[in-house]
This record gives sequence, structure tokens and C-alpha cells, in this order.
Amino acid sequence: MPSYNTEKSITSLLLSYNYLAIDYIRYKQAFTINPSFTFLIKGNHLGQALLKYKREEFDRAFSGRKFGSYPSQAEDRDAHYSSVGLGYLYTFSKGDGLFNARLEGDVNDTDGINWDYTGVKTSAGLLYPFFNNKFKVNIFSEMHNQNFSKMHTIYRKKRRDDTYTIQTSLTYSIIKPMDISIGYTHIKNDSNITIYEYKRNLYTSNLEYRF
Repeated sequence: MPSYNTEKSITSLLLSYNYLAIDYIRYKQAFTINPSFTFLIKGNHLGQALLKYKREEFDRAFSGRKFGSYPSQAEDRDAHYSSVGLGYLYTFSKGDGLFNARLEGDVNDTDGINWDYTGVKTSAGLLYPFFNNKFKVNIFSEMHNQNFSKMHTIYRKKRRDDTYTIQTSLTYSIIKPMDISIGYTHIKNDSNITIYEYKRNLYTSNLEYRF
């Protein structure tokens, strides 16, 4: 992520590549370009503008090897994903604490018509330090509204999803360059097509050493 910093702004360009395999079978590849511009409004108040483009490719051979059949063309999830967003940040406790809020609009243009959608995503997060920044609490929430643009080829109606995410984590600095953390994430997806509804609970632990 190369960046250019001035006294009142940070311009950065995140480039990333992700490769995901399930049971040692290639499932998905994704390449992301994510430029952002963060600027000082006044005092501890900052603004942010973001753009994102992601190219996702799902391997059809995965379904054949895993389930013995291939999805229809309408279920092809290969996509050009793009989003634009605005954010607000507020720092406190000598810069160790942070509150942020963000509003994004996104478009998912897929090869299969069942996965095309436009959406709106809102999120907010709070990082609060304790004991001279030795212990930190992080709370994050997000709501993603997705309106699918095409009539579903099986269920014969336009799909609409609302996804809610709540995440919290606790971090403790063992020594200055080393942190240990535990986290919990709850995700709930409501849909007007019942088969796409789900709940997910994730428990994580992390050990990080910086040098």
C-alpha cells in the first residue's frame, strides 16, 4: 500500500490479491485496487474519500470436483465489483482512540444474472484505549442493503438482502511490539428469498508481533 503524506492529508493506494482454496481445491481469486484520500477537517476531525474496484473469479471446476455438478450460467459469480464511499474519523486519547463512520454505495456486476446487485453500506466503529494504551476495546457494526437487479431464474422474483454485522475484540499489549487479541463476530443475513438467509458466529484469536 504505497502512500503519500503531507501535514494535512494522506493519499494511499491499496493493491491486494487473494487466493482461496477449500479442501485443497481452488475456489476463488480476487484482485483489488482501493485508493483513498484522508484529510484534516479541523483539530481531531478528519474526512475520508474512498474508491474500490475488485475483480473476482470463481473456479467452476470447484463445484464439479466437490459436488459432481456445475452451476448454471445464471449462477456464475465472476464479478466486477466497484464502490465509492465517504468517511468521518475522530481521534482522541492522544491519538490512541478512534471513532469512525462510513457510508458507501456499491455495484456488483456479475457474469450470472442471479448475483447482480446495487447496494448501500453503512458502518461505524470505536477503538477505546485503557491503561495507557496497554488494553484496547474495539467495537464495529455494519449494515449492508443489497437490491438484486434481475429476476431470479429459479424463484421468479427480485432478491433483496439486508446483512447486519456486529464485531467486538479485546487487545492486550504483552510487550510494546507484541499484541494478543480475542474477538467475536455475529453476522445475520435477512432475505426475501428464505434459502439465502443465515446466521454466522465467528470466534477468533490473534497474536501479532511488529518489527
